[in-house]
Formats: sequence, structure tokens, C-alpha cells
Amino acid sequence: MAGVPDVYARGQGGLLDVTLHPEFDTNRFVYLTYSVAGDGGSTTRVGRGRLERDEGRLAEFEPIYTARPFVESTGHFGSRAVFDPEGYLYVSVGDRQFKNFGPDHVAQQLDNDLGSVLRLADDGSIPESNPFVDDSDASDAVFTYGNRNPQGLTVHPETGAVWETEYGERDGDEINVLEAGGNYGWPVADNSCAYGSDDAVGVPHEERDDVIAPVYGWPCGSGGSRRAAPPSTTGTRSPTGRATCSSPAPRSSTSRTSRSTAER
Repeated sequence: MAGVPDVYARGQGGLLDVTLHPEFDTNRFVYLTYSVAGDGGSTTRVGRGRLERDEGRLAEFEPIYTARPFVESTGHFGSRAVFDPEGYLYVSVGDRQFKNFGPDHVAQQLDNDLGSVLRLADDGSIPESNPFVDDSDASDAVFTYGNRNPQGLTVHPETGAVWETEYGERDGDEINVLEAGGNYGWPVADNSCAYGSDDAVGVPHEERDDVIAPVYGWPCGSGGSRRAAPPSTTGTRSPTGRATCSSPAPRSSTSRTSRSTAER
């Protein structure tokens, strides 16, 4: 299709997601997330153009937000994009595979867009209601942080809540319900083990009161979400406000092929 932007097709990079504006039937806006190269390395970008179906092109395509900073990595770009019922655009960005697991990790630092879910207006501007707009040391676009490599976003059809899925390191995959300003723990609180070991990356979420635990997660040794049955999510919430779901027992590990050790 003509009009699609050039992408950085290296490693896990490339064209990452496609979503439509809530009023697509009238404005014809198509949104793309994709990886790009620039000074300092590569990053995740979101842009939009108008679909001209008969001409087979995206017209007037323009970038509307670029995650910062550019880094020397070809992994963990994220990315998914979804609109919520209020018309805000959520875009997930991975942590770019930084391995300094601890409080100085990029996913725990608010002055960048990495390891986070961003919330934007439909033109890429920053909503005044974003949780960190009054923090001069934080990125105004960040809606949640402490996310490793978020590659799933969807909106609950009844509650309107935004649900997110992300890969863990070795196992540790998570399903989360996003809350404004929430820290989802990576890598200081996490269920993963480091690749090639049984060593925990972080402490359990329950040991910290400054992070939000996943609705459902796959602990180290479970085989991760590719070898365990996903939960049946109802979108209900407990009296404490925490989202809840039923979680069936994992399927037998012999019923599926073994999960690749390639880093996701």
C-alpha cells in the first residue's frame, strides 16, 4: 500500500500494530505503530494517515508521537495501540531489553517512555488529565510504567477498562488492568526468572505496596502463557478495587511444543 512509512525492520522491529480511529467511518484515520531508526539508535513511533481505499494508499501520513529516547537495541519495541471509550489513544512501548534489573532500570524511571503504556489524544498531543503532566521530571505521555514488553492491549466491552498483556523474562507473563499512574513492577517486582536460570528477577508483587500486581500471571517454572491455559477474565473487581478473574489450572506441558528460549 502506498503511503505506509519506512520502518526499522531489524530484530523485533518493523510494522507493529494497526488500529482505526473511533470515527473511522467519517474521518478515515488509520493509526500505525512501528519502529524507526534515528540518532542514538531506534525507537517506537505512532503515526496516522487517511485511508483512500480506491487509490490503495494512506494519504497525508504523519508521525504523531515518538517514544524517547532512541537506544542501541533491536528488541522490545512493544507495541500495540487501542482507543478507549473516551477517545484516548493508548500505545505500549517495551523496555528495549535493558538488563540492569533494579530501581535504575528504564521501566522504573519516569523521565523516559520506555517500559510503559502511553496515553495520547487522537492527534498525538498530551491529555491534560494524564497522571504525570504536573511532574517536571516525568514524561507527560506516560500513563503506566514498570511494564516489560507489552504486546497486547484491549478494551473491556462492558467496563471500558484497558487491559494489557506483556511477556515476562523466563515465564512471568502477565495480564494487567491499567490504572492511571500505576507502577506494574518490572523489574523490581516480577514473577520472572532470568533467562537460563532459576534466579528471580524481582520480588513478588505482594512484597511491595508501591506496585500493582497482575490480574493473572505465570510464575517462573510454569512454562509461561504459551504452555498454560489463559484465565477466563470477567472484568469484575473485588471490594478492594482490584480486578479479578478465574484462573484454571495450567494445561499439561506435554500438550504444546516447548516455549522458545528466544527473548521476547
